[in-house]
Amino acid sequence: MVQSFEEFCGGQFWDESLTLNQSWPQFTECFKDTALVWGPCGWLWVTLPFNLIYLLSKKDGVPVPLSCLNVTKTFISFVLFFVAIVDLIEAASIKADDKFEVTKPITDAVFVAGSLRAATFLLSAMLMQLERRRGSITSGTLFIFWLLTMVAGIIPFYSYIIEDLFRMSLFYIYWALVFIQLILHCFAERITRRGYHELGKNPSPEMSASFLSRILFWWLNKMVLTGYRKPLEEGDLWDLHTRDQHETVIPVFNKAWKNEIERCREKQHRYQQEVAYHSSSIHNVQEKETLASNERTPLIDKKGKVEVSFKGGKQKTVEPSLMRVLAKCYSIDLLKSFGCKFIYDLLQFVSPMILNVLIAYTQNKASDFVWKGYLMLLHFFLWLSSSPVFSIRTSIMV
Repeated sequence: MVQSFEEFCGGQFWDESLTLNQSWPQFTECFKDTALVWGPCGWLWVTLPFNLIYLLSKKDGVPVPLSCLNVTKTFISFVLFFVAIVDLIEAASIKADDKFEVTKPITDAVFVAGSLRAATFLLSAMLMQLERRRGSITSGTLFIFWLLTMVAGIIPFYSYIIEDLFRMSLFYIYWALVFIQLILHCFAERITRRGYHELGKNPSPEMSASFLSRILFWWLNKMVLTGYRKPLEEGDLWDLHTRDQHETVIPVFNKAWKNEIERCREKQHRYQQEVAYHSSSIHNVQEKETLASNERTPLIDKKGKVEVSFKGGKQKTVEPSLMRVLAKCYSIDLLKSFGCKFIYDLLQFVSPMILNVLIAYTQNKASDFVWKGYLMLLHFFLWLSSSPVFSIRTSIMV
């Protein structure tokens, strides 16, 4: 028989009274074993195809040499993989020994969550080495994965105190390793000139910046401080990023423009063949009518009249489209910009809602829990921090 979701979890997924009407927020075991594990791990698996397409399509990717940072990150991922396996073995032994008196019941969701964790940590280690081999010095996908995993681990952090000592210690080791992994992913691998394109005399620090530094524009602080201390001069400016230099942009545009011209030539050739075919058909019809006519044949026969019309007139000329070429060259960048603009617009609608809830809390502060106020302030801080990021990214990408 098909197992229901509550049987799979061992209880209900969400309990509003347990979460919102307590002196500190509590969550059901089903929520902790499903949403808090499936969410972060699902992010890495869902983005895997797009990540692979991007990495495998990099034609100029030169392998980054092994470094202490890369080896440490890979080693921690393998350690987390073994921690997840040990946790699975411990859960299986608890269920086999029927130790339900001192611990929570071990359901199928626990085994699925542990297996998914182990597979995802192993995948993260493989992605780190693949990105290194393809010349990527930082990874936004992995950074977001470790950030989500760390945040999701905060929720059950205190609940493991009531567990048995072994599983509690195992979880705290797991969470500490995830936190270290997140810190390590705040840094990028070092770029070496060997095998790479010439970086220039004064290369842009964005090229060697990590994902976090790029989205927060932390790499720009040096120029801001220089401009604060003295007027900027030409020597203070960095070279353009290699993706924005003419050596990178012009060949891509020329290739797309040549393809567009070739497409127009083929279309023009097909049109000329079509015109020639219709012209020959009209000529044959006219010859047959001339042979079959006599003195009594009308000069203008409406029934036998043949008309051939073409869109845009008989003298049709196919011209290359600059808009089509620009769309082919910069469609991905435009989609990223539209995505950031969409998220920014959504955040503008969220702001009044957060303020409304915060004002309502201050009016009923005496009868409500303190942790709700801190949670609202955290949401307000995240909104204030993320809105400018998406707004600036929209302008830069366009």
